[in-house]
Amino acid sequence: MSQNLSVRAANPAEQAKLLMGQAAPQQTADPSISYNVSLGVNDGDFVLNWTVTPKVYGRWDWVGVFKSPEDAQSNPDGNYMFGGWQWAEDGSPYQTRISVNSGYVVAYVVWNYGADEYQAVAISNPY
Repeated sequence: MSQNLSVRAANPAEQAKLLMGQAAPQQTADPSISYNVSLGVNDGDFVLNWTVTPKVYGRWDWVGVFKSPEDAQSNPDGNYMFGGWQWAEDGSPYQTRISVNSGYVVAYVVWNYGADEYQAVAISNPY
C-alpha cells in the first residue's frame, strides 16, 4: 500500500521509513546539478549554508550537521545531530542549536530511490 507523501515527516529518520519501497518519481538524474555546503558560526552555534545550482531542490532533500564525514556518508538519516538539520527547500542559511565542535561537518542529503536510502551528495570540510 502506497502512502501519501505530500506531507513531510517530523525528521529525516522518520521520512526515510516513509520513503522506503516507494516508486521513484518519473524524473531523470541531472549530472549538471551542483551542491555546495559550508558551516558558519553565530553565537557559538553552527549555521548551515547551502546552495544548489541550478536552484532545484528535491522534496525530501535536507542538510544536517554530523560529527564526522564518515557519519554523513554512512546512514545519514541515523547519524545526523538532532537540532542541527533543515529541509533544503526551506532555505539557507539555517541557525542550529549545535555548539561549535572541531571535526563536525555539514552535508547535503538526497533520497536515492534506486538504493532506497538517503545519501550525502556534498559534505563540507571538517570544522
